[in-house]
Amino acid sequence: MSNNQILQAHERTSAAFDVHGIAPVPNEHRTSGQLDQFWMWAGANVVGHYENQWFVTEGIELAMRDIGEHGAMEVMRVEHWAFCRQDTLDAVFPDGFPGIALEHAAVIETSMMLHYHPQLVSLERIPSHRPAQFPIYDMYPARTAWVPSSGVLSSAKDSSREKGRRLVTDVVDGIAAAVRHEFGLGETPTTPEREPARSGQIGLVETEGLVR
Repeated sequence: MSNNQILQAHERTSAAFDVHGIAPVPNEHRTSGQLDQFWMWAGANVVGHYENQWFVTEGIELAMRDIGEHGAMEVMRVEHWAFCRQDTLDAVFPDGFPGIALEHAAVIETSMMLHYHPQLVSLERIPSHRPAQFPIYDMYPARTAWVPSSGVLSSAKDSSREKGRRLVTDVVDGIAAAVRHEFGLGETPTTPEREPARSGQIGLVETEGLVR
């Protein structure tokens, strides 16, 4: 679709739109109406894509701003990977967890898919390579040579249905307990205390020298 076609489609809507996605959205367009807020009415929003957590945060903050301080809505934002227990990560990644920034679309998500829908996964077609290594800075235009030819930053070759079962158990039990606790939805099930994830493993990136 061309930019002209996009703009014509935009003229038929009331949503603010930036063709290039670069210029800041003007303050007068930073609004969230009832439809924008409907998706978060239940109170808990699960982020499944690492890079989306900031966009989700902005959406929540804008909705809360428009509702006002006297509004009754409460919102929980969670990243599913944050509920993985340390003993589970140690079992899933015997050679060491590369960090969620590199693990996108790799062992965690592929193992979960093997748990839920194994018929949709073709492990034999997954390339095997070491996790990508990046400097601690970014370059624009992006250095495509930094990314493995597979397009994935860490191989999913070591995925398995059993790993998926362990990961899903951690995530489902952890999120359910958190939602019950924060929103007063009955007694929170008793679960063993989680060992805190080691520095640089969940939601953060380890930095050593010039490699993150």
